[in-house]
Amino acid sequence: MTYFTDADGVVYTFHTPDENVFSVNLHAGHYLLFGTLTGGLHLFDRQTQLTLSFEQPAGDKRLLSAIRDRHNNQITFHYDDPFEEQQYRLSQVIHSDGYRVLLDYDQNRLASIAYLTGELRQTLVTCRYDAQHYLSECHSFQFSHLWHEYDPRGYMTRWHDTDSTDVSMGYDNRGRVVSVSTPQGYWQDRFLYDDVNKVTTYLDAEGGRTRYWYNENGQITRKVDPLGRETVLEWDLSHKLSETDPLGRKTQFEYTLYGELTQLTLPSGDVFVYDYDEYGQLLQAKLPDGKKWLFHYSDQGALDAVTDPQGRLEEYRYNQHGEILRRVLPDGTQWRYEYEQHRLHGVLAPNGYTTRYEQDGLGRLRSVTDALGQQTRYQHCAFHASPENSVTEIELPDGVKQHIDYDNEHRITAIMDGEGNSTRYTYGAFDLLTQMTRPDGTVLHFGYDRLIRLNSVTMATGETYRYERDLAGQIIRETDFTGRAIDYTYDRAGRRILTRYPNGQLIRVCYNANDQILRQEYWQAGKLEYTLQAETAYTYDPKSRMTRAVSADAVVEFDYDDVGHLIGERLNGREITHEWDDLNDLPVAETLGGNTLHFGYNRMGWLNRFQFNQHSPLSLQHDPLGQETVRESAHGFILASRYTATGLLAHQSAGRVTPLFRETLQQNDPHFPPQATAVNRSLQYDRAYNLRVIDDGRWGQTRYRYNANGQITQTLYQGARPYEEQFSYDANGNLSQHIPVDTQDAITQITQRQQAGRVVQHGNLRYRYDTNGRLIEKTEQRDGFRPQVWRYRWDVLNQLTQCETPDGSRWHYQYDAFGRRIRKLKVHDGKLAAANLKLWLDGKPDLTVKTDAIIGHDYLWSGNQLIEETPIYADGTPADEQRIRWLYEPGTLTPSARFECGKLHYIVSDHQGTPREMLNEEGGLVWAQRLTTWGKAERSQVIASNDADYHVNCNLRFMGQYEDQESGLYHNRFRYYSPETGQYISPDPIGLEGGFNPYSYVHNPANFIDPLGLAPCPVREVNGAKIYGTGQKDKTPGHDQFSEVIANKLAMSGKFEKIYLNRSYSFANGKGTSGRRPDIMAVDVNGKVHSIELASKTDMGKKLPTLTTRNETAMDNLPANKQGEILVFEHPYKAKDMKSMLDDLISSI
Repeated sequence: MTYFTDADGVVYTFHTPDENVFSVNLHAGHYLLFGTLTGGLHLFDRQTQLTLSFEQPAGDKRLLSAIRDRHNNQITFHYDDPFEEQQYRLSQVIHSDGYRVLLDYDQNRLASIAYLTGELRQTLVTCRYDAQHYLSECHSFQFSHLWHEYDPRGYMTRWHDTDSTDVSMGYDNRGRVVSVSTPQGYWQDRFLYDDVNKVTTYLDAEGGRTRYWYNENGQITRKVDPLGRETVLEWDLSHKLSETDPLGRKTQFEYTLYGELTQLTLPSGDVFVYDYDEYGQLLQAKLPDGKKWLFHYSDQGALDAVTDPQGRLEEYRYNQHGEILRRVLPDGTQWRYEYEQHRLHGVLAPNGYTTRYEQDGLGRLRSVTDALGQQTRYQHCAFHASPENSVTEIELPDGVKQHIDYDNEHRITAIMDGEGNSTRYTYGAFDLLTQMTRPDGTVLHFGYDRLIRLNSVTMATGETYRYERDLAGQIIRETDFTGRAIDYTYDRAGRRILTRYPNGQLIRVCYNANDQILRQEYWQAGKLEYTLQAETAYTYDPKSRMTRAVSADAVVEFDYDDVGHLIGERLNGREITHEWDDLNDLPVAETLGGNTLHFGYNRMGWLNRFQFNQHSPLSLQHDPLGQETVRESAHGFILASRYTATGLLAHQSAGRVTPLFRETLQQNDPHFPPQATAVNRSLQYDRAYNLRVIDDGRWGQTRYRYNANGQITQTLYQGARPYEEQFSYDANGNLSQHIPVDTQDAITQITQRQQAGRVVQHGNLRYRYDTNGRLIEKTEQRDGFRPQVWRYRWDVLNQLTQCETPDGSRWHYQYDAFGRRIRKLKVHDGKLAAANLKLWLDGKPDLTVKTDAIIGHDYLWSGNQLIEETPIYADGTPADEQRIRWLYEPGTLTPSARFECGKLHYIVSDHQGTPREMLNEEGGLVWAQRLTTWGKAERSQVIASNDADYHVNCNLRFMGQYEDQESGLYHNRFRYYSPETGQYISPDPIGLEGGFNPYSYVHNPANFIDPLGLAPCPVREVNGAKIYGTGQKDKTPGHDQFSEVIANKLAMSGKFEKIYLNRSYSFANGKGTSGRRPDIMAVDVNGKVHSIELASKTDMGKKLPTLTTRNETAMDNLPANKQGEILVFEHPYKAKDMKSMLDDLISSI
């Protein structure tokens, strides 16, 4: 017999009766041992495609001498002569690329490890030992400093770091851990072992009791969690044959002799089949619908071709070292890659431009030179090279420097922006973030339970947001800063089946075998019993794609082609159809009511043609970075845009194209942007990239000032109508005072009183909320006048269903199954009723509503895009002749054009996507608006009242907002926004995931947006990649921080163009067909979308596979050539594993 010990200490046995060896371990079939017993032995790993060679004899052992891949790259291991009989010491590790690692010893104990390349020598590890020769202290250049203590038997009894993490362990007489303790009370766990019945019981610090049954191989065959939910597993050797969840749903697995999965059968009956080559590489993946993915490899095992189910071929070419040189897409587009000392040095895009990369001796990024020659530089920490992050300074192409500080544990302790404002972070044991100090000195506190799960967030003024969990770790109660508590109930599979609100409203959820929602029921509590108010039903096709969603007010249907593209969607019968390019899966047409919007693209996949019906098309031009520089129509309209070195919008010019305009445009002088006939707008930013100045040819200059937290304290409007706004904020960052100053220097001080983050008073306005935190009454009290009252009603889904205005008018609002508002209707005209009462008192006949009076609007959506609004006559019929079609570019949330009554108008939006102007096809200005700091609209009359375009209007405000004239509120997709207070009128449906104030819009409306009414969406640029949003704050420590670190790492790789934190796939496809919101969704330079999930503690176990399957389902909604990798990091997070997986992802692009 021959025994192989792996890096984790696991011993594998191989049957080797003869001199010539070829053997497979039955438990680890991916290991193939071959060679000779007296010569060298080699172990080929079919999973990694690496060969481990053991040619260094040491008595009856063979030491690892080399690791090779199939491209003959290798790592060799060199040993000193034995210092005792058969005792060899590893002295050097040498990579064929020229890197070396040296190991030094002190009295035959490892003392240090050093890395050498060129002239660089960097100590990676230093070790010290106690009197018993056990490792007592270890310092790592990458992972920090640890101390260890042992009992006389050699069992580690304590370990601690340089800060407050300190763990003690107790053992039984067989050397098994029976207890864990810490000074803070975290992880006060115990373990009970029943060797007779082969049961281990884990008693956690929160009182949970989890039991594990295991077989003779130590594999878990049964698990019962603290709530009594049972999971059963079956094994054949080390191959899991099945897993049955607490609901009895069985997932089955089949394998080859070598342990490769050949068939996966889901509880739904769906079967996935896989075939492999002789090396264990995947050749074919057969989906449940019979479609196949085919994979081909070079002689060295490099993937050189992929054929998708549509027969489209994507090819790859490599150099002799296995580094990718060329990627050829199905349409023939090519990406090329260059290397220097085996490190990526350049990426040549299909448009002919190259991005350059430079690394330091440790492989850390030092600089990126983009396609325009602009360079971003990075400096790294001198005392550590943490895989999570070691950047201490970023110098952006415009010279702005940003700084990052670290503590002894390599944790980020401060981030300083270009203006010198620092946000500081304080940590406790286990690297838990305990405090965040904003630049103004206010502090947020974070609390955790004894299993280090987030359970509280406390604001600077003491209000606390709390989570309560059951023994299985599921959140069963969530209490916000106002004291509003929501209760949750789960089924045996851990799926949330009941949500109970404080006003007695309930939501029940029913699922199918694939965990897809089949039905939602909405109940209202009465005096004695609950009453069913409404329900929503969902239908899916055999491929798990949603085909129908039926609610009380709407039927939504979806159609797909064989590829999986969404080709049709209907809302109450009104249909939108979509066409797609067969080669690159980009949308090429969208048709509604016989009117078609066409799209065209260049070799980079950037939109270069936008045409509606037979109107003259818009042609779009881009710079080498993909930033749009010009869009123009042959009819005369033109819009030119310029950008700062960091990609921020710097100038817009729009109007009728003239010879002078075109000449100036072609000169491309950054100091003299072209001046247009209608729109000329320049923007300047401070060194923190806050908008500082807008110079607008129509409105004049607008200037902003900020406090240390980046909140606007003053807005100064100049020009024809000059005035000023001043703002103050409380310690929690909520707007507390608004002082408008008019042209006569008349000052009005408006105090805004907050109650736990929601407005209860704004000047002479009073606000009242129900127990569920929703605004139900607003009262305006002015001296000498009767109170003016607005009243609001809500449904179980927290959707505004009715608004009553002070004149007695009532408006009703309706929604579809996805919460999209589809209709608003005036059901009672208060002014008419008052007039009729007066006529009745005077003995005169009543007035009636004119049949051609407009009493509401119908709205049509495609995903999250509002694409049509149709006025409704008093008799309920649609005013088709007044219908407005909004025309969007794929994936955007601000329309590019407006179509009504045969006329097309182009929209010019500002740096945040706010529509500012509309121009006709000839480039004539027909409409213009600007918004005050918090969004109140001011319209400029730009054409005469007798002009045919005078009626052209736009109710769109900040991105994603639609103004309701009747209430003064802005519908913001999932909520309603009040521009008078700068807040929403109901709490955030996603809780703390949307920010620390559940009612807040954004903390800085000049730089941030919230297009869906869920979470502020900051946009920052790192290394030319735009990062949208912030990391998700949930109940798992480090979740948001790891998300931010990963986003920065991806951006600094230079391989990604856009990175979305905590955003749904609808941001990638524009259709909103999936609500899955991965922690990170990254769009690479080739346009592929990659999903990265950080599993929370509650995700571990039976829920873990759903992170992959849900993303697979969501990613299926994307075009096939846009579907990238799905990475899932398990909890607890291991930085080494995360770095390795991320490096693999980056290198594969």
